[in-house]
Amino acid sequence: MEDESKWLEKRSHPRVPRRFVMRAKPKGDMSRKWELPTIRDISLAGSYFYSGFHFEVGQELDIEVTLPVLKDPMRIMGVVRRVEAGPDIWGIAVEFVQMNEDEKAKFQEVIDFTLKNKKSDGDH
Repeated sequence: MEDESKWLEKRSHPRVPRRFVMRAKPKGDMSRKWELPTIRDISLAGSYFYSGFHFEVGQELDIEVTLPVLKDPMRIMGVVRRVEAGPDIWGIAVEFVQMNEDEKAKFQEVIDFTLKNKKSDGDH
């Protein structure tokens, strides 16, 4: 497995270990149920999550993220950039490639607020 520090150096947006409610499934696949992954971390650029479903690198995903400042979930198109296999679960790195601009601004506010409070809490 690739050293996590190499990925951290490549990130253009800070990630936070926040557990937002997220749903994901292959783009346009009406026959597949929504996966409710466990988010390890998330940023304006993407997320890393754990999934019981296998996704392929390059696969487009329909994603919904629920933020406390928005009435409805954000709808995002993502692309799987990395998949790490585990015994019963996969680690999925997804890049957000399409997002509503108003929601993007709200999402950035939540990320900034979370980062600010994490620093003021002594990184708890």
